[in-house]
Amino acid sequence: MIKRVSILCLVIISVISAKAQKKENLSILYVGYSPDKDWTVPAKFKAYFKNEIPKNDFDLYHKSSRYAMYVREGYYEKMGSVLSKYERESMEYFKANVAYLDTCTFPTLIKNDMINGLTISYMRANDEAIKSYLEGVIYQKVKDKASLKRFEDYKAGQNAYANGKPAPQFTLFDINGKEVSLSDFKGKMVMMDCWATWCGPCVRGLPKFNKLKEKYAGENIVFLSISVDEDVELWKRKVNENKGGLFTGIQLNTSINKNTFKKDLMVQGIPRYILIGADGLLIRREAPRPGTAELYELIDKNLK
Repeated sequence: MIKRVSILCLVIISVISAKAQKKENLSILYVGYSPDKDWTVPAKFKAYFKNEIPKNDFDLYHKSSRYAMYVREGYYEKMGSVLSKYERESMEYFKANVAYLDTCTFPTLIKNDMINGLTISYMRANDEAIKSYLEGVIYQKVKDKASLKRFEDYKAGQNAYANGKPAPQFTLFDINGKEVSLSDFKGKMVMMDCWATWCGPCVRGLPKFNKLKEKYAGENIVFLSISVDEDVELWKRKVNENKGGLFTGIQLNTSINKNTFKKDLMVQGIPRYILIGADGLLIRREAPRPGTAELYELIDKNLK
């Protein structure tokens, strides 16, 4: 334990000493920090780095995706405090979201990135009225070409694997290096959780996904946890450590072999839940989140 803490201290000292890379390395340590299971994080560890990380270094913002994520998170928290009175991802929520971005004093770069993020909200929405509203906002306000292309590609792909059509076949590798294909579960309902180790909402949703497994244990349904982590070794370490018993059942990863899983099922944002019927047809390409009455009703209605 002492040795591990000493190594951490050396890392901190080296980061602070490296003037050229100081800001970016500090942001990576703060945003990407994940404590080792054998020692306790020192008190005020994150607070110290929070004070050290620059608030709005937009040169660094363009260079470091982790720093950009950190900066946006702060602004999303500010906006979230205003939108907290609305049901999340409801029509009222999105209208208030757009109105807030129209009038807030956030830096233009941040506002534009948040507006671009509405394309992801569209992809995750299940309500057609909300999708229609967001589509109008996107065409009016989103100017970023990459975001618009992703949006148009998503819309074009909606018809290929729409709800009620045969689910696309895929083969991925599990945590033990074994190939697992959708066809292995022919005749069974399949519920998939697409997640990543770096996605806070994904990890926070794992307990509810696990409760879903427990509720339907012994029924004709299979649960697949599908990680989109590109750092496969980090994913393996997290799953094998299995802190809190979060990582149970079938654990797959999309980055080990060449596959079109994310493209075919339009996995643009996570967490993402997908429900396939025992007949192989897509019930919901974007299923409700675990723990919701809507998802329980959907499973019960289609379970055979």
